[in-house]
Amino acid sequence: MSRTSLQSRAMLRSLIPCGLFAAALRRPLALRRPLPFAAAAAIALAAAPARANDPAAAQSLFDSGKRLVAEGKFGEACPKFEESQRLDPAIGTHYALADCYERAGRLASAWAAFLDVASESSAQHRADREQYARTRATALAKRLSRITVVVPAGSRVQALQIQRDGETLREAQWGDPVAVDPGSHVVSATAPGRTPWQTTVVVSEEGKVVEVPVPPLADAPPGAAVVAGPGPGGVSTGVAGAGVGTSPGGADAGRPGGTAKTLAWVGIGVGGAGIVAGLVTGGLAMSKRSSASGSPCAGGPCAPDALSSYQADRSSFYSLGTVSTIAFAAGGALAAAGVVLLVLSPHPAAQTAGSPAPGAHVSVYVTPAGAGLTGAF
Repeated sequence: MSRTSLQSRAMLRSLIPCGLFAAALRRPLALRRPLPFAAAAAIALAAAPARANDPAAAQSLFDSGKRLVAEGKFGEACPKFEESQRLDPAIGTHYALADCYERAGRLASAWAAFLDVASESSAQHRADREQYARTRATALAKRLSRITVVVPAGSRVQALQIQRDGETLREAQWGDPVAVDPGSHVVSATAPGRTPWQTTVVVSEEGKVVEVPVPPLADAPPGAAVVAGPGPGGVSTGVAGAGVGTSPGGADAGRPGGTAKTLAWVGIGVGGAGIVAGLVTGGLAMSKRSSASGSPCAGGPCAPDALSSYQADRSSFYSLGTVSTIAFAAGGALAAAGVVLLVLSPHPAAQTAGSPAPGAHVSVYVTPAGAGLTGAF
């Protein structure tokens, strides 16, 4: 039944309860295309990560989703369908996911997913499937709640960044109603030299449009660490009238060269520890070499017990010598890179108070031949 053709969906829907209808279909026809809402896979260190294009795992997850739907546990079922679709995209799974979203009350997500299913069906020249998915999407469109982020002219300052739930809204999206799922939504605004602003909007009523006006951002107090814009992978935060902004990088992030100097001292510290480790293991290696050289086995045949001890000393000498070389080289490279970075990091007086500090990024590399830091500051 998992490969039931979509041509018979209308008949199935009239015979099967709605919740079981979506669950009965997984793979009427797989469609290899990027999934717009695919989430990044979590990496497990203790086990190999699940592969994309893994039909067996996808089918297992789909079956789990069906069972949870039958039990009315839609909040638990939807992630199963999401992961199944990520591992092995199939139009049946996509439809089941859209249906699950609707039952879980995530109307905006369901609406978008049904439209995706309609587009996939159109690409396959299946007008019947496309029409059915569009009918479901049209019915949902009348129930959608929307948020409109309004940015008046007086609030539009240079480099203004607006975010909704951590996603940056480009200027073309300002003032445009956007469909959202019910629940709490965070809208924030940041700009260089301004105090960040943030508000939380609760959307609970179907079909309602909630307007969120962004007020003019107050000038930041002198000396305050102010968010210049949303950082990569982070969400700018702040509360209007709080008087002090916050920066994801901590206190040093607000000072010119602060990040570079922190990395420099870390490099010097770690490098120094590597040099010490290299010296210690080098001393132990020399001790083992001396012991091996003084063994009667070094000059010719010897007793089995002495030979075993001699071989153990030689093996330890080579192992400790290798560790010493790598630790000493890596420690020296890191310490040297830290010193260079410390010398090259800008002085606070080198920049004006209103100009943002340049972004510093450093990569650490370690190889059998040595180690060091690379980056831009």
